[in-house]
Amino acid sequence: MPSSMYGLVGQNIGKSPSQHMFVSAFAALGINASYMIFEPNSIDDLKDFVHGFAGFNVTIPFKESVLEVIDGTDRVAGEIGAVNVVKRNGDMLQGYNTDWIAAVESLKSKTPVLQKKVAIIGAGGAARAIAYGLRGVSDVTIFNRTQERAESLARIFKCSAGKLDEMKGGWDIVVNCTPASDFLPFPASSLANAFVFDMSYRKTKLLETAESAGCRAMDGKEMLARQASLAFGIWTGKKIGWEYMLEKASEALK
Repeated sequence: MPSSMYGLVGQNIGKSPSQHMFVSAFAALGINASYMIFEPNSIDDLKDFVHGFAGFNVTIPFKESVLEVIDGTDRVAGEIGAVNVVKRNGDMLQGYNTDWIAAVESLKSKTPVLQKKVAIIGAGGAARAIAYGLRGVSDVTIFNRTQERAESLARIFKCSAGKLDEMKGGWDIVVNCTPASDFLPFPASSLANAFVFDMSYRKTKLLETAESAGCRAMDGKEMLARQASLAFGIWTGKKIGWEYMLEKASEALK
């Protein structure tokens, strides 16, 4: 039986632990499948990539633009306006979003979210996912370097918006959804007494600053593992625990 092909689509993902996670999971459940990393330069390159693949994960910067190359989405991904998992159904490519539940469940496992003041940093696909997950639950404000993008998202998810370099403190939770790793994209004073969640699975300037300030903080490894576990289920119809995926991600990142 020929191997099914899966993969990860994004940029600057050469050191992603996703390949190790999924290859290990396929082997653990006896599934004949392979997993590759693909870094297209543009969405046009991605159009050529999708043929022949049973499914693929999507990360920065293609979570929104991938909508141009797939045939449709489920209801949730459509409402979010971003896709991080694609599955082939016959000749059709269907998009899903497992980021939102993975982000919210990761956050809830560490700190309460009900009626908390939450600052979301960024206005891309990951920000859309967490804003969707916290809508009506938390008091959310979206901050972005381009305020117009923050305001556009805020209208969609019925929350507030602000300019990133003018962000002040008073937050219960600060969530970074940007790829910034070696600089802090807003004033350090904004973190005072906040729980800090950086979606990056690597050590970042934000996490270092948060820890130095005595804030509780978490990186994005648990979110990565949770969304991967859900993606695996969508593709294969089989369950694999997010704890297993976390273990494999941690192995790959050593």
